[in-house]
Amino acid sequence: MNTKQVSSEYYMEGKKKKLKKEVRKNVRVEPNVGAGIFLLTNLAPDRWKNKQNTEHSGEVSTGLTVVVKNQEEADLIKQLKEH
Repeated sequence: MNTKQVSSEYYMEGKKKKLKKEVRKNVRVEPNVGAGIFLLTNLAPDRWKNKQNTEHSGEVSTGLTVVVKNQEEADLIKQLKEH
């Protein structure tokens, strides 16, 4: 983004302020990505969310073997595996 910058120097002549020198420059200002993200997430939060969604699929195997002492524990483990 290009913008104009003005620098002015003044001197006093009695009680009046007089312009001594004025410099005008065209300055390039880089965009602020963080400000853009902040603006979008606040103006339209239903369309722009500053959040990442991660989905996983498949099975995770730990390689562990579970040893149970009775049928009741075996049934509980079976129920857990089904969910």
